[in-house]
Amino acid sequence: MLRDLTGGRILLFLLGNIILALGITLNTKTQLGVSTIISVPYCLAQLTGINLGILIFGFYIVHILLQWILLGKDFDRWQCLQIITSLVVSSIVSWLDGILPLAQQLPGQLCMLFIAVVLTGIGAALSVGMQLIPNPADAIAAVVGKKLHKDFGFGKNVFDFTCVLLTIAMGLLGGGRIIGIGLGTLCSMLFTGRVIALCTAPVLKAYNLVMK
Repeated sequence: MLRDLTGGRILLFLLGNIILALGITLNTKTQLGVSTIISVPYCLAQLTGINLGILIFGFYIVHILLQWILLGKDFDRWQCLQIITSLVVSSIVSWLDGILPLAQQLPGQLCMLFIAVVLTGIGAALSVGMQLIPNPADAIAAVVGKKLHKDFGFGKNVFDFTCVLLTIAMGLLGGGRIIGIGLGTLCSMLFTGRVIALCTAPVLKAYNLVMK
């Protein structure tokens, strides 16, 4: 995973995580529903008042623990480096959450949602494409797919569906309403993957360039 490490590769990986964090945070500011990746911690943040970044970090740690439980002896110790990815993303989200304004009018909300989905896809493509440390959400989705004898895409669908159900249940039980699930959630589920697919070729080209 960490062989042939280069400075350019590290920089692009970090840039990908920064863009990913920006996209995730913008999604929360649309007030149209958040991405499935952070729907559970977002709901908890709304119910408890705890900082969103802290809850995202904790949720990512749960992902790593679940990978360890599901994989058992096949769990690679290098996967613990996902803690670094978790800390980077959650810290940036925490900072951005405090400075970015909420979108108030529908045109602005839709525009922000579009930007959020595009940035989330670009960030995910870059961070994954550099083949260093996987995002915990992507890693657990891959493990779920493997355990179900399916591919990553199927595992991601199971992961997203589970997060949505958990978020709805927590919102109804804890606040008497659905929190964080809406049009933004649906758009994130449908279109982020398309953005990632469009970015695959440019990211591969960038990877090959920094590996020369």
